[in-house]
Formats: sequence, structure tokens, C-alpha cells
Amino acid sequence: MGRRRFMKVASAIGISTSCLRFGTQEGLVSAMGDPSEEVSYVERLRVVEDDDGNPIRREPIYNSISRDEWIRVETASEAQSRIYRLLRQEFPRSPELNAHKVESDQSPIGYEIVVRYPVASDSGGSEVTPHASAQSVAEALPNTLEITVGRDEWAATRKGIPVRFSRTQVERAAQTECGDNDDTPPSYIHDWSDIPAGCCVWGWPDGDPGTANGTFYHHKYGEYCLIAAGHCVQAPEAGEPNPSWGNPDLDSPDGYVLDKIDTTDRDYALLRTYSQNTQRRIRHPSTTTTDYDIYGSITDQGIQNTYEATGETVYAQGNVLERVSSQITEYDENNGGGTQQIKFTADVECGDSGGLIFAESEDGYGAYILGIINQFYYQNGVDIGNTAEAVENTYNGFYH
Repeated sequence: MGRRRFMKVASAIGISTSCLRFGTQEGLVSAMGDPSEEVSYVERLRVVEDDDGNPIRREPIYNSISRDEWIRVETASEAQSRIYRLLRQEFPRSPELNAHKVESDQSPIGYEIVVRYPVASDSGGSEVTPHASAQSVAEALPNTLEITVGRDEWAATRKGIPVRFSRTQVERAAQTECGDNDDTPPSYIHDWSDIPAGCCVWGWPDGDPGTANGTFYHHKYGEYCLIAAGHCVQAPEAGEPNPSWGNPDLDSPDGYVLDKIDTTDRDYALLRTYSQNTQRRIRHPSTTTTDYDIYGSITDQGIQNTYEATGETVYAQGNVLERVSSQITEYDENNGGGTQQIKFTADVECGDSGGLIFAESEDGYGAYILGIINQFYYQNGVDIGNTAEAVENTYNGFYH
């Protein structure tokens, strides 16, 4: 079958466009077997090195999901997307409104779609709510949804998917709780350069800590950089030179921040490590030894089909959190700007921003990065991060 024909058939079967981009026709067909029984996908991407340890390509590692489970997962994702689009269209001035997938025994797919209306309190005790009223949001939502996934003979329809409105009290930790936030210039620590992932870094707000996320090979610079949380990196002052920002020469002692993004839906930065000996490893959180070579990254399809759908164990690591077992509770490709996020279980605190969520390799020696820790103030012991694929799509490179 020609490539164009295969892509058309694959799309109807349920193979995502990202899997078609990462994988090969032969690999996807081999992993799937009978398309009436299962759907294949690229679960992770492992970096292949030459004899000198230089990265030369990424090798897709395939998996498959039963068609019934794929229908359940994709239907829930499409239902979430549909409600998200409704919220953005009807309430553009209330970006904090979002649609969430929540497990439910009352749903034909095991998920209901919940729109949480966040209510918080300011420092004076007054109630803070979205611009849209709770009543207007509740009245705009349908009671149920009917969703079709797949096409042609592989199309499947599920009816009666519940949609629920929930007024939710939200406790948000103030950024200033991390430190004094005074006028002291930020002090960046470079002693993490050789083995950075999981180690403490310092930056915004003025000397407060964050966590190094992982080593990242950048094609443009032809070197290993580092990913960290954007809000932990000092931004340049308008109209003034700032030695903590820019694109310096390798021998420059300052300006190691190459790029940063600090928005509601995207929160990461690209840093130079200033070391030709940077090891692509994750440091153990409580000793000076290291463990886990960074083999590569988990794709969004891998997060959704392997980890969200099954509850398989992953690990979250931060400067304060250290390393704990965790689970992915929700994969969300529909938040503001369409940048992929994950929600995971952990008691993340200030100082863990930029930390990593990763999965152990089958051989026990390596790790695959799932994402970067962004927010520690969600609710009910659930925290938020961006996916590894979101970071890789933003910067021209990959985790290794």
C-alpha cells in the first residue's frame, strides 16, 4: 500500500497524525495486527547514539490498545474537546473555565465531562469568580453528548455521555510564599551542570528555587541544553540589558537562558548547561549518586493510551518533593492555546517547579520523560505539568 493510501486508511482506523509522523508504516502495521481488534501507536521515542555517544536519530517504540479501549479513550477525549470549544466560544473572557474527564459509573464510556467553576478567596476574604456567571455557564452546557470516532467501517458512536457543572472551591498558593521576593538579583547555581536532571536551580522570584527538568539536545545549537520551568527564570527588564538573558558564546559566564515561556498553558525555559561533559542522567534526589540514564521521551499517545488509561505507575521528582510514585489522572490537549498538559498525583511544593515526570525503562537502568512540573496549586493532591511532546514541539530538539 502506498504511503498516501496508508495514511488515509490509518486515520480512519484511529492512528493519530503524530504517530504517523514518528513511526513507520511497517512498524505501525506490525504492532497492530487485526485493525478490527486493536489500534497501534508510537508509545515512546528512544534516542540512538553513534559509537562516540552522539545522538543520530530517534527510534519509535510501538504498542497497541484494544479497539474497545481505544473507542472509550478517544470518545472521552473528543467529548472533552467539544465542551472545551463551547466554553471558549461562549465565554472568551473566562479562560479559567475548562472541561475535565472524570471517571463515572453512570457513563457508557466510563467518563463524564465536568466543567468546574472555580471560586477562590482573595487576601481580604472576598470571593473571586470567573467573569462569566455560574448560572450562565451551567445553562450553556448540554446534559449529554453523542460522539463518533473513527471513520468508514471503523466508525463507532457512543451516546448519553454525561456533562456536569460543578462549582469548586479552589485554594491557590501565592507565589510569594516561596521566598521574600525582594530586590536581590537572582543567583543562578551552575554546580548542576554535569548531572542536572532533578537538581535545584535558582531564579525567579529573586533567588527562589526550582528544579532542573532534563537534558535536551537542541539541533540548532548542536549541544545539550536544559529544560526548566519558565516562571523560575528571570525575565529581561524592558529596554535594559540583563546578563541572565540572551544567547551568549559558550565561554560567557552569564546569559545562559536561551528562551523562556511563562503563560497559563505553557511554562518552560531552555537553558545552556555550560558543560561539554553534561551527563544525560537523572540525579538521585537524596544522595550524590545518580541513577537512570535518560533514554528519550513518552509521546502524548503513550501518555493517553498507556498511562492515563491504565493507571500505570510513573514517577514525579522535584527539589522538595524528592522522588515519589505517581499516576497520570488526566491527559488534556484542549487547554488554552492547544498545548498539551497532564494532571498527576503528587504533593508538589514550591521549589518543585520544573521537576520531571518520568517512566522507568523495562531494563531498569533508564528513564523516559513524560513531562515537566508546572503548578503545585491545583486541588485534591493533583498537580499540573506540560507533556514532553509539548516541550519538544516548541523547541527544536528532544529529551535525552
